[in-house]
Amino acid sequence: MYLFSTHKKGISSCQLAKDLVMLENSVEIDETFIGDKVPVLGILERKGNVIAQVVPNVKRNTLEPIIKSNVEKGSNVYTDE
Repeated sequence: MYLFSTHKKGISSCQLAKDLVMLENSVEIDETFIGDKVPVLGILERKGNVIAQVVPNVKRNTLEPIIKSNVEKGSNVYTDE
């Protein structure tokens, strides 16, 4: 709670990562649109590998199976939603 209250305009995930102790099994997951048209799912293993995959859409039923097949059960998952 302290970390959030000390940043006037909120806190970015990058700053939060610097403020917190990193765990080895931590992954960050986010989606973006390349050229405002092509949806891409990104999975970043902190201190490790990156997976980027073009997906047909960013709906839960599309992303969840990809995440489950690439992220070890029990990992700490960080996302914006």
